Amino acid sequence: MKKIESLLLLLTILFFGNNCVVDNPKIHSHNDISENTVDGVNLFAYEKRNYPARPEIKNGTFYLNGKPKFLVGPWLNCRFQDVDEPVPLKGYDSTYYKKAFNYDMAEKLGFSTCQPQVEAFSFVKKILSESNKDIDEDWEYNIKYWPGFIRGLKQMPLVMDFAAVGLQAFKGARNREVKDFSADMFQQKKGWIVFVPFCPEHPLGKKIYETYWREGTLAVLAQGGNPWIYELFNEPTYDCRCLPNKIAFEKRLEDKYRTIENANKAWNSNFRSFEELIKNSDFERQRGLKVEWLKFIEDRWVEILQDGIKTIKKIDPRKKIYFSSQRNIWLTFLSNSNGFNEYKNARALDIINTEGCLNFTQKSEIDNNDPMSSHLMKKPQMHLDCCRAVAEGKPVIDTEYSTVRTDVNKKRLPSKRSDIVLALWVQAIHGSSLTELYSWTKQLYLWPTKDLKGAKALVDKAKHTMCGLLNPVCYPEDALKGIKDFEQEISQLSEIVLPTPRIKGQIALLLSIPSKRAAGSIEAQFENYYNALLSTHYPFDIIFEEQINKGMASKYQAIVSPASDYIYSETLENLKEYVGHGGVLFLNGMDMEYNEYGIPLNNKDFIGVEKRHIIKHPSKETINVEGLPNPFETEIAHKVVPCSATCLISGKNKEEPVLLANKYEKGTVYYTPRYLTGISLSSFITFILRNSSIEPPFVVSSPTGKPLPMLEAQIIDRGRTKLYFFANWRPWISELAVLKTKLPAGNYSLSDPTTKTLHRSPSGKPFWTSPELENGVKIIFPPEERVLLLISQSPPSEIRENSNQDNIVETFKRIREKEEIRQKEISEEIKKSKTEALKRNMYLDCDAARCLPLDISTYCNMGFMDRIAGDEKGGAFDEGDNDFRYFPTGERKFSNVPFKIVIPQSNDYKSMIVMRGCNNDFLPQEVKGIPVNKKAKFFYFLHASAGGGKSKDSFSYVANYADGSSEKIAIRNGSEIGDWWAPNENTAPLAKIAWEGKNPVSSHIGVYCYRWQNPRPEIEIKSIDIKTHNNKIIPGILGITLEN
Repeated sequence: MKKIESLLLLLTILFFGNNCVVDNPKIHSHNDISENTVDGVNLFAYEKRNYPARPEIKNGTFYLNGKPKFLVGPWLNCRFQDVDEPVPLKGYDSTYYKKAFNYDMAEKLGFSTCQPQVEAFSFVKKILSESNKDIDEDWEYNIKYWPGFIRGLKQMPLVMDFAAVGLQAFKGARNREVKDFSADMFQQKKGWIVFVPFCPEHPLGKKIYETYWREGTLAVLAQGGNPWIYELFNEPTYDCRCLPNKIAFEKRLEDKYRTIENANKAWNSNFRSFEELIKNSDFERQRGLKVEWLKFIEDRWVEILQDGIKTIKKIDPRKKIYFSSQRNIWLTFLSNSNGFNEYKNARALDIINTEGCLNFTQKSEIDNNDPMSSHLMKKPQMHLDCCRAVAEGKPVIDTEYSTVRTDVNKKRLPSKRSDIVLALWVQAIHGSSLTELYSWTKQLYLWPTKDLKGAKALVDKAKHTMCGLLNPVCYPEDALKGIKDFEQEISQLSEIVLPTPRIKGQIALLLSIPSKRAAGSIEAQFENYYNALLSTHYPFDIIFEEQINKGMASKYQAIVSPASDYIYSETLENLKEYVGHGGVLFLNGMDMEYNEYGIPLNNKDFIGVEKRHIIKHPSKETINVEGLPNPFETEIAHKVVPCSATCLISGKNKEEPVLLANKYEKGTVYYTPRYLTGISLSSFITFILRNSSIEPPFVVSSPTGKPLPMLEAQIIDRGRTKLYFFANWRPWISELAVLKTKLPAGNYSLSDPTTKTLHRSPSGKPFWTSPELENGVKIIFPPEERVLLLISQSPPSEIRENSNQDNIVETFKRIREKEEIRQKEISEEIKKSKTEALKRNMYLDCDAARCLPLDISTYCNMGFMDRIAGDEKGGAFDEGDNDFRYFPTGERKFSNVPFKIVIPQSNDYKSMIVMRGCNNDFLPQEVKGIPVNKKAKFFYFLHASAGGGKSKDSFSYVANYADGSSEKIAIRNGSEIGDWWAPNENTAPLAKIAWEGKNPVSSHIGVYCYRWQNPRPEIEIKSIDIKTHNNKIIPGILGITLEN
C-alpha cells in the first residue's frame, strides 16, 4: 500500500509545475448574492436589479411561476460571425435571419431558453504561457462579441454548453496534436476523444477543464447572464489508461480482493500478482479484469463530474442552479464505447441530458417485418425512455435535438411545420422537459455561392449541416412556426403532461449493464425488442438491474429481457422473488446464464432448461402458429434441452422449441431459443402477455381488428383525465383506427385539445358512456403527425369543431383517395430517382466477358457475421451485430462488375479482408501476394471503410508487375472509398455505391466499387498487395476483379 501511495506522490511531483497550479479567484460570498465579487467584479448586480426567474425542479419536471413548464430553445454556436450575417436570399427578411439571437427574438418564436456554447478562446490565455498560445485569430471576433451577445439574452434562463475545449480552443486537440503538449497530456484511450481530449489525471489536463468551467461561468455572470443549467460536457468519452489511473486501479483491486488468489477465484483467472494486471493497458484480455476496469472508469468519471460541479458552485452559489452532462446517443446505455455507466452518472447529476434526431426518410416500400424502423432512422423515443428510467424522478432534457427529412437518395427535403410539432411532442411524451433545437446556424461561411443553390450544395455535402435552422433549404420560415405551435399546445396541457411519471409502464424492458460490460454492446438486440414493444401498444418502462435490486420490479406485471446473458448474482435471486410472487418474465437466448464475471449461474430450476448453447451459424425457419401472424418467421439461434419447462410452441422439428414456459411458484418464466424481429417479435410478446392474462389499458387497431404496427400509441393516465398520444409513422397515408378502452361506469367527454374538436358519441351526444368506449371510437390518424385525445369526466373548456362517428368512414375514404393518388406519384418519383441513381453507380462500359474476379479466399481473415464485439474474431469490423451478415455471396454483379464473393461456410467462415486501423491492432497492416498473373486494363475494388473521417492517404493497393516494378494505388477515405454506414454519392465521389443493405444495428449500410485504370496495361501483373497506414481508417475488402 505504501509503495502505491509513494508512487502516486512521485507522479504528482513529476507532473506538477508552476504552470499547472490552479489559483482560486478571490470570491467574497455573503448571504446577499449581490455582494459576491470576483477580482472586484460584482457578478450578481444584474440579478439584484432584475430578479430574473429560473425554473425549479419539482415532480420530476420544471416549474416556473408555480406551474409546470416545458422549455424550448435553440443551441447557439459561438461562431458569432455566422449568426450576425444576413441570409442573402429574397423573402428572408425576418430579424432572426439578419441578427444574432436575442431575448426579443426568442419571445416572438416561442423560445423560453437557449443554450450558448461557452466561448473558450480567452480562457486559453490563462492556461498557456505567451510563447505557447496557439489560437486562431478568426476567433478574436467571438471573444469581443461575447459581452454584448450575453447581455442581449437578458433574463432568459440559459443552459451553458462547455463543449469547446477540444473542438475549438486548442488547435489539433482532437487529433492529439497541440503545440508543445506531450503525449501524456492527452487522454490515453483509442478512438474518439474530441470533447474530452486531455487526460483529467494530468495536472495540466485537470487545470484546463477546471479553468474552462471557472472562466466560462465568470464570463456569463459578469455580463448579467442568467445561467440555470451548466452542461459540464458534451458527448464525452472517457477510458483513460494513463499511469495514475492504472496505479489507482491496482490499489482499488487490492482493497477489494486483498489477495490475488481471491481475485482469481472470483474471475476464474490465474494471475500471479496485482502488479501483473496493470503491466499493459489491455484490460480486455480477461473478462473479470475487464469488468473491474470498466467499473473503475465508471466511478472515476463520476468523480470528474463532481469536480466540475464543485468548481462552478464556488463561482455561482445561487439557488436553482443545476448540472448535467450531455450523453452521446450512439455510445451510452447500450455500449462500452464511452466508458460510462449512465445509471451512476444520474446519481451524481441534477438533470439527465441526452441528444437525438427525429428522421423522416422516403422509401418506396415498407419493411413489413420491421415497420416501426422503416422510415425512422434514429429512435429518440428509446434514448429518452432510457433517460427517464435512470432519472428516478429527476428531469430529463435534450440539448441537441433536430428533425430531418430526406428523400430516397438521402438528400435533404425541407422540414414541415408539423415535423417540429411532432418532434417536440415525442420529447414531452417520452419524458423530456426541455429541448434545445440543433442548431441556430446558417453557416454562410461554408456556402459555395451566396444563393439558394449554395445553401443546397452545403447541405448535400455534409450531413451535420442538414440541421441548420436558419438554412432555408432545411427549414423554410413557415416550418419554424411549429415551435410556437407546440409552445401553445403544451402550455394548455402542462398540468396533465409534465409531472412525472408520464407513461406508467405495465411492462418493463430490462437493460443489463453487466451484459453491456461483457459483450461491449447490446444495442442491436435491445433496440429490436424496444421496437417490438412499441408496436404492441402496451405502456412500458425500461428497468435497470440496479433498480430490480432496489425492489422496483414489483410494480410491473411482466419483465421482458432482450439481452442479459451476464447479470449481477443478486439480480437472479431478486427475479426469483419477483416471479415467485406472481410476476411474468420473458427470456431469450443465453439470458441469465452467467454472473457479471462470466461464471455460470445455477438457474435450471428457474428457467426450466437443462442445457443451452449458441448455434454458431443460425438457420431461418418459417412456421404456422395459431394466434400469431402466419407465416411466422424465426431464426434457430440456440440449441436447448428443457427440463421442467413445458413447450408451448414447437418448430417443425419438435426437438427445436420456439417457446417454453416454466411455472415457478406463483409466476411464470417464458423462454425462447429463437431470434425474432419486427412483427414476429411484437406478436410473440403480445401472445405471451395475453397467455398470462395481462391485458393492455386500451387497444387500437384497424376497423377489421388488424394490428397497426406503424402507429405509436401512448397514454398519460391522471385518473379522471387521460391523455392519449398517437403518431402515425406511416408516410403519405392516413390510418383509420378504432380505439377501445375499459373505464369505470360513467360519462366521458372525448376531445382533441389541440384542434378543439369534440368527438361526439355514436348517438350524437357530447359524452360517451363506458360501454360505448369499450365498443370503440373511430379516429383518423394523418401521416407523420401527432394526434391527441383527451378523455375526461369534465367537459372541455373550449370547442371549435364537432366530429361525428357516423360520417368518419366517408371522410376517411375521401382523404385516402387523395393520398393514394399522391402516394402513387411519389412512388413513381422514387422509382425514377432510384433508377437514375442505379445508373450513376454503375460502370456501364464494363465488359463482363473480359472480367476476371480474383480469388481472395486465402487472404480473408474475417467473416460477414459477428456475434461478440471486440473479441478479435468473428466478422466484419468486429462490432458485434453491426456486421455484414446479409451481404450476398457467390458470383454476383456490383456496379455492373462481376465479383466472386467468398462464401463463408466454404472458407472456415472467412469472407473478407479487414486491415489494421484504429482500435484493431490484431489485424494485419499488410497483405502481400494476392495472385493475378494477367494483363489488365482496369482493376475494380469492392470495399468500404470504418473508423470515420476523410484522409489524404488511408491505405493503398500495390500492383506488382512481372518486370519487377510496382504501382501504388492510393485510396483516400472520402474519395475512392467511403464509410460503410449511410453510404451516399458524396461520401466517395470517385467510387460507385455498389451495394446497400442493413444489419441488426443499422438500417443503412453499404460498400463501394472503385475502378483503377492501369497505366501499363501491356505488362502482366503478377500480384496485388494491400498496405494500411495504421491510421483511423479500417479498410474492409470484399472482392477484387480485373478487366483485360
